[in-house]
Amino acid sequence: MASSSSSNRYSTGLGRGDGNMYCYCGDKLKVRTSWTKANPRRRFYGCPNYASGKKCKMFQFVDEELPNQYYKELIFEMHEQCSTFGKENQLKHDEDTESKQNQLKKIMEDLKVTKSKMKLYDRLFVCCLIVCVCYVMVAFAP
Repeated sequence: MASSSSSNRYSTGLGRGDGNMYCYCGDKLKVRTSWTKANPRRRFYGCPNYASGKKCKMFQFVDEELPNQYYKELIFEMHEQCSTFGKENQLKHDEDTESKQNQLKKIMEDLKVTKSKMKLYDRLFVCCLIVCVCYVMVAFAP
């Protein structure tokens, strides 16, 4: 039974009775989504090792094909618009982030300048206070 089930598994992509589908490599198939113009948003089972170079070429659609070219083009164009919108938003987000980082750097630099000015004003105040105390002492000395 094991040999017939494995030959079925490899030739049809069917499972081992555990509810999973397996490829010619013997690995569990992954469900992927096609975004080609011919099969937009059509899910399929594909070999998980496809990108690694094994390329056992196990492939089986999960979804039925769309009924006509109009629907295929409509879904493909909608996906393209959403992808473009997402990229534009990411670009805007990146620009906003860079702008905010630049603003934060400017604020930090201004804060350093303000702190150094405050230290100077503190020293100046202490000096003025000492001069005033000395003046009062000299002016009211017996």
